[in-house]
This record gives sequence, C-alpha cells and structure tokens, in this order.
Amino acid sequence: MHRCLPWFMICCLLLGACASSDSLRMEATDEAATDIHIIRHRWHTGIVLPASVMEASPLAFLLALPDDAPYYEIGFGDHRYYPLPREGTSQWRRSMTATRAILWPTGGIMQVMTLPRAPAQMPHTDLVSLSLSDEQMQALIAHIADHFELADVRAAVAGDISGQWFLPAKRAFWVGHTCNTWTARALSEVDAAQWVILPRRAEPVMRGVRQSPTASARDD
Repeated sequence: MHRCLPWFMICCLLLGACASSDSLRMEATDEAATDIHIIRHRWHTGIVLPASVMEASPLAFLLALPDDAPYYEIGFGDHRYYPLPREGTSQWRRSMTATRAILWPTGGIMQVMTLPRAPAQMPHTDLVSLSLSDEQMQALIAHIADHFELADVRAAVAGDISGQWFLPAKRAFWVGHTCNTWTARALSEVDAAQWVILPRRAEPVMRGVRQSPTASARDD
C-alpha cells in the first residue's frame, strides 16, 4: 500500500486538479456586464453561472434539474473518479481509479451543482468573480454546452452531495485535459483570462483569473 501512496498523491493533484498575459482582446464594459464566478474546491476548479443567463441559452436544459437554484456550478472530471462517494470509498480504490485516469485517457463526465445561495455563501477554498460582456457570456455558455454529450437532464445521475448531478461528457479525461485545464480553456476561449500554458493545478488557474482586468476577489 505504501508503494502506491506517491502515485496516489500525484494522481490526486492532477485529478482533483480534476503566467497570465497582460492584455485581453475583449473586456467587459460597465454596460451590460454580468458576473460569473470561478470557484475552487481544494484541487478542483469550476465555473458558476447565474441561472438568469442560462435561460433561452444552450444550457437552458440544466434548469430542468429537480433542484431549482439561482446559481449553477459546472465542472469536468474523470467519469469514474469524480463521482466516487466521499464516504465508504477505500483509499485503495481511489488510488487505483486515480492512477488509471492519469495514465490512460478515460471517459469524461460533467458535474453540475445546483447552488441555493450565492457562491460566496457556499463552501469553497477560493472564489474570484469575473465580469463578462454579453458577447463573452454567450460564447462561454456555448463552449460549456458543447462539452455535454446530451442536452437532456434525463441522462443525469445524482451524486452523494445534495444538489450534485453528473452528466456524460463528449471529451475524454487525460493528463492534458483535467478539470483545471477545462476551466482555464473555457475562460481563454472567450478572452476572460489568459495563460501562456493551460494550468493543470488549481492554484495557477486562480492566479491567472485574478490577473484579468475584470476580476474581483470575494472576501467571505
């Protein structure tokens, strides 16, 4: 078991992990700017969207989830490791599942968390808000929606946390496409933040987001 621990720690950093440029081509103006939130849970990062911007959009299908909520947190991960129950899963199983996901491309999965309160009032390790223009918001929503294999909540499976749902993803999980590179790529695609190299760990994601001209840290 001890021989597996180094591999386990490396895999968890990348899984849970399920320098930014100084200029961005588009900046949200004071007019018609809407806040999104980049949230960190230890090694994992995700994107929180207000429910209001999802209406009449490619992500509107998520509003049909059983838990009606004002905010939706969306993230990406390995289809076996990500949904593992927090209670009752042995360290050996976590270690083997993590190792397999890192060493070989595996199926991806989308996590959707329905948040009953503002993100700053929910459990998190770190949180940064970004103001996006309408153009950026529409592009971000389209980018995120394109990662869902089916735009149908009947494919959703409940997680072990209240408000947690998992849906099939189009793309595979591998060391070059983790939860953190997913978050960074989504923001890069709409010029909300930029990195020279997409980060695989949560800390560089949050540092890059903070360097965006429209970023504002949320103090709890």
